[in-house]
Amino acid sequence: MHKRLILAAIIALAAPQVALSAEEALPLCPGASEILAADPLLRSAVRAAYPETRERRGRTRRSLNQPCIYPYRAIPYDDAVVLITLAQVPGTACHGCAADVSAVFLKRDGSTLTPVSRHDSFVQIGTFGDLASIEPFRLGAQHGLMVEGGGTFQGYSSSVMVPFLIQDGQMLAVGPDGGIPGGDSNCGAVVDDELPCREVEGRWRVDGDRLIVHYTGTRGDGSPVDGTVVYELRDGSLVLVSGAEVAAEMIENRP
Repeated sequence: MHKRLILAAIIALAAPQVALSAEEALPLCPGASEILAADPLLRSAVRAAYPETRERRGRTRRSLNQPCIYPYRAIPYDDAVVLITLAQVPGTACHGCAADVSAVFLKRDGSTLTPVSRHDSFVQIGTFGDLASIEPFRLGAQHGLMVEGGGTFQGYSSSVMVPFLIQDGQMLAVGPDGGIPGGDSNCGAVVDDELPCREVEGRWRVDGDRLIVHYTGTRGDGSPVDGTVVYELRDGSLVLVSGAEVAAEMIENRP
């Protein structure tokens, strides 16, 4: 039960929701103008997606804790840009509060960006209202994103990676259920520094229509972890094709 509660705090998937209209949209988060000033593509994407939206002023605890549009990243593709936003300033939410992640899909024609669809709250992941990373990939002929989030609870740390494909202006989670373990550690819960602890990290890459995750680290008994798990895209879902024992160990050791 303890493990399930921790995992639930780190990741939750959501079905597509009706997007807010321009009049109903939340304000930009405090500090957004500074973020946009340093990133021209992100600035252009936000202006195109939320042309009438203004930044909430003030940086009091209350203003930072209120829902808002936080411009996280603009990811360019061949003829499009995907704007990723969070629903709050990252790091200002509670320990067990995940980042609420949304996407706006914009068509790119030269320097002009035009919003064509939105997928609000397509995943809730991470802790403190923040996530670890979002990285683009190409799986076979399809574009996608890898979203990673994690957290530490009572000295036990873990992260999870959730792959999405972009289809028809929406984020499609392609599995596996519960995401792909990104790593885990119980070192923060080991009181005696001389006792061994478990600490394993996963690194992913794409090769054609296969997603490959290589895990390295050390088990609690001191033995090394050095194994690879391979998933293959079949009929719109990622299927485990090799490395079942390593995959099972990583799932079993989720805190």
